[in-house]
Amino acid sequence: MKIIIKPLIFALIIIVLVGAIIVVNSFSTNHDFYVGVTYCGDNVEDAKMLIDKVNDYTNLFVLQSGSLQNNASQIEEIGDYAVASGLKYMVYQGIGCLALANNWLSTYDGHWGSNFLGVYAIDEPGGKMLDGDTMLYHEASDSWIQKKADGSISGYKLDSTTAVRYMRNGTIHVEKWDGTIPYNYVVYYPNGTIAGASLDFEQSGIRTTLTVITDTSLLNYTYQELWAAHPIKTADVAKELYLNWTSREINDARRDQNGTLNVITADYGLHWYDYQSGYDVVLTNFGWNQSITQSIAVVRGAANIFNKDWGAIITWKYTQAPYLASGDEIYGQMCAAYENGAKYVVIFNYAESMHSQCGILQNEHFIALQHFWDDIQNQNIKHGAVKADTAFILPNSYGSGLRRQGDVIWGLWEATDDDDQILRRMQDALAKYGEKLDIVYEDSANPTTSKYSQIIYWNQTT
Repeated sequence: MKIIIKPLIFALIIIVLVGAIIVVNSFSTNHDFYVGVTYCGDNVEDAKMLIDKVNDYTNLFVLQSGSLQNNASQIEEIGDYAVASGLKYMVYQGIGCLALANNWLSTYDGHWGSNFLGVYAIDEPGGKMLDGDTMLYHEASDSWIQKKADGSISGYKLDSTTAVRYMRNGTIHVEKWDGTIPYNYVVYYPNGTIAGASLDFEQSGIRTTLTVITDTSLLNYTYQELWAAHPIKTADVAKELYLNWTSREINDARRDQNGTLNVITADYGLHWYDYQSGYDVVLTNFGWNQSITQSIAVVRGAANIFNKDWGAIITWKYTQAPYLASGDEIYGQMCAAYENGAKYVVIFNYAESMHSQCGILQNEHFIALQHFWDDIQNQNIKHGAVKADTAFILPNSYGSGLRRQGDVIWGLWEATDDDDQILRRMQDALAKYGEKLDIVYEDSANPTTSKYSQIIYWNQTT
C-alpha cells in the first residue's frame, strides 16, 4: 500500500506545482489585462529607474513624456529596456507630432512585436472639446476654425475680407478689412446694440474704444444674417467636426504603420465619440473626485457597443501635492476597474512640481500596485465579475460633459433645463443600478437593444 501511495502523492504534488506555474505564467504572458504606470519625465535614466522599481508587479510601461515624444533614439532606448524587463510598452504622441515629417512612428520598424501595445495619441480630446482650445476643420467653408475654452468660435471667414468670432452668449465680433465701411471691428450684441471701432494694424491690432453705431446702413450684415452663418448651429454639426478632427489624427498615426497600429487615448468626456472616431482603446479618467461608477458606465457602455477594449487611468485627486489619492483608495479603484472588465489600468504620474525620480508616486502607491498584482495572481479578485445588464440611453449627438448640472454641451452651449433633466434621470438610474448600468447613446448604426436586458431612455418619465 505504501509503495502505491507514495508515487500517487508525488504525482499530485507535480500536478499542483505545474498547475500553479501555468496560472502564474498565463497571467504574465496573456493579453487580457495590463496594469502599469506612466513616465512623464525628461530623461532615459529616470525612466529606467522607474522600470526597475515596478517591473516585478506591473506588466505595462507608458512613456507619456511631452519632452521626449519627438526624440526617436530615447523612445527606442526606453522601449528596449522596458521590453527586456518583461513589460509591454506604450508611447505617447500628442497633437502636432503625429503630422511631423520625421516623427518617431515613421521610423519604427516593429522590432518590439506584440510587446508594443500602441500609441497613446492625443491626451483627452473630448476634454479639449469640452473645456479647451481645439482646431476644427469646417468642410463647408473649406477652412479651419478654432473652438476656444470660453466656448467661442474664431477664425471663421464669412467671405474673403470678413472674419467672424461667435461668442457663447450670442455676441458676434466681426473684423472687416476691405475699407468698405468706416469700422474694421464691429461687435453685434443679442439685444440689438451694435458698436464699432477702427483697428490700427500697424500697431498689432490696437483699437480705439468701441462706439455705438446708429447708422446701420453703413454695415454689410445684420445680426440675423451673421447668426444664420454660424458654422456650428447644431449638435449634429459639432459631432461631425469633432469626429473629423480626431479621426484625422488617428489616421495620421496609423498611416506610418500601414494602418495596423493600435491607437489609444485617455479622456474624461465624450468617450462614445472617441470610439466612433476610430480609437481602439479609451482609458477613462478616475480622479477629480468624480464618480467612478459613472466613469465606468460611460466608457464600458461605449466599448461594449463598438466592440472595443477599455481601461482606466488613475489621475489627480488634488490640484497640489500629493496630487494622487492614498494608496488604499487607488487600490480600490484598480480593483473596481478590474472587476468591471477593464483591459488596462494605468496610474498617471505627472505634476509640474515633480522633484522625485519616481514622479508623484509615493511608497504607498507602489505598495498598492504590489497588493493589486498579488491579488490578481492569487485570483482573489475576478476579472469582469461585474457585468451591466441595464443601459441608460442618451440622445443621438449629445455632447454634454455629464459632470454636473449646467455642464456645457460640446463646449459650445450652456445647458438648458432639458439638459439638466436628462442628467437627473441618468443620476437616478446610476443610483438604482450602480455598476450594473451602462450609459450609451441613440445611434441607428450602433444599436444597443440586443446587448442589454433592460433599456432606459433619456426621455422616459418613469
